[in-house]
Amino acid sequence: MKRLQSVWLKLFLVGVGLILVNKLLNNVSGFYGIFGKLIDLLRPFFVGGLLAFILYKPSHYLEKKLLSQKNQFLKKAARGVGIAAVYLALVAIVFLVVKVIWPAVYRNVEQLILEIPYYYNRSMKLLEEYNLLSEPALLERLKTVLETVFSADSLSKYFGYLSGFASSVVDIFVGIVVSVYVLLEREMLMNVFRRLVRLLVKEKQQQQVISYFTKAGNLFYSYFAGLSLDAVVVGLIAVPFFYLFRVPYAFLFGALIGICNLIPLFGPIFAAVLIFMVCLLSVGPVKALWILVFQIVLGQLDSHILQPRIISHSVGITPFWVVFAVLVFGELWGVLGMIVGVPLVAVARFLFAELEEAKENRRQLSN
Repeated sequence: MKRLQSVWLKLFLVGVGLILVNKLLNNVSGFYGIFGKLIDLLRPFFVGGLLAFILYKPSHYLEKKLLSQKNQFLKKAARGVGIAAVYLALVAIVFLVVKVIWPAVYRNVEQLILEIPYYYNRSMKLLEEYNLLSEPALLERLKTVLETVFSADSLSKYFGYLSGFASSVVDIFVGIVVSVYVLLEREMLMNVFRRLVRLLVKEKQQQQVISYFTKAGNLFYSYFAGLSLDAVVVGLIAVPFFYLFRVPYAFLFGALIGICNLIPLFGPIFAAVLIFMVCLLSVGPVKALWILVFQIVLGQLDSHILQPRIISHSVGITPFWVVFAVLVFGELWGVLGMIVGVPLVAVARFLFAELEEAKENRRQLSN
């Protein structure tokens, strides 16, 4: 009788699941609308979780240092003092960015957007002057593309992106508050995670699953911490050189090189080509070639000297898998996919190796 009831219960659950899937397929737009609203609602929590993930190690390091002190007050307030110190350092960095770096970059972006029509006319004049496009159809197509990119509507969109970035400051501030509570109550959150693992995973595998998540988190942290520091160093090296050659938009190009450096292989190439094209139209071919040579040399120094020293934790995947990760995840998630693709593939490789080793150990034990 109990077996029959179990069968009917399973059939009932399957039926309910099929009905829900059918309703979902018939109302895909409504589902995406609800899902989008949910993402917007939870965005500050995503920002807070990411910020807490970034600041966990330095705050935990300071907490351990304070716990080793003889002063009882410092021992009792070790966590709060450690978190406060890390956030004070973050505030100092943000103040430096807002007061010094961001205004210069913003002025460069504004100037570039306003001068886009000049670059459009200049590029078209050069193409026609040197007869680089002999086919009228290709020339007409290029004109159509450039007119679309440099149209008044597109220019207003570019300014809209700048204002949209500024409007996201509210989410960032709320995320900062959330991140403080995450760091203060991390044991409680970890206990929730462990209880969830106990509900979903067999007892023998629970510790192993927690270990996998810990190692994957450490891999992500080491990779992005090192890569971010490397991007800042490369950007700071580039800015004085651009000023030396009187390149327009020096701060913007330095920031562009740093940001594009977060994308393996293709990011530096994209930045070099874009900066070369703008410099070709603004400062002439000779200086543009010198700037291109500088970027090539900087890229080689970065890949052979800076990155190996700064990114101490290698992801351990071959160039083929780097290209695979950038292309596949870039197609799926755009620029974000290009940035996170490499560590995701590295985590997949790590998990595959761990599972393969565990299977081999079980086989040897059974023999």
